[in-house]
Amino acid sequence: MGMAIFDEDKMVGEMNDIETELYNIVNGTFKTNYNTFYNDKYPKVPMVLQVRQYKPPVIKVETENENPKISVKVNMEGSMISVAGDILVEEDIYNFEEKKEKLDRGLKPYRI
Repeated sequence: MGMAIFDEDKMVGEMNDIETELYNIVNGTFKTNYNTFYNDKYPKVPMVLQVRQYKPPVIKVETENENPKISVKVNMEGSMISVAGDILVEEDIYNFEEKKEKLDRGLKPYRI
C-alpha cells in the first residue's frame, strides 16, 4: 500500500506504506492500525498492539531566520492485542510501556 502524489493532473511522486501512514497521522485522517513490536527480553516473541489516533494533531509553525520550525504533537493510544501469556508478566508490560514512551519521543526507532 502507499499513495501517489499529484500536481494537478501529473503524478510527481509516490509514498510507501510507512510514509502514507505517517502522512495520515499528521493530517489527522489516521484511524487505527495493528503494529507488531518485539521486547528485548523475548526478542522472538511478537506483541501486537492496536494503535489509534484519539485526537487530531496539533501543528505549530514558527519561522526563525527564514527557516521554518514545525512541531507536530500527535495523540495516539495503544491497546495490547496479542502476546504469549506464559512469558509476559506485569513488570515486563511496565518496562515495555516505558520503552515505548522513549520510542514515541524518537529516542529509539522501531525496536523496543
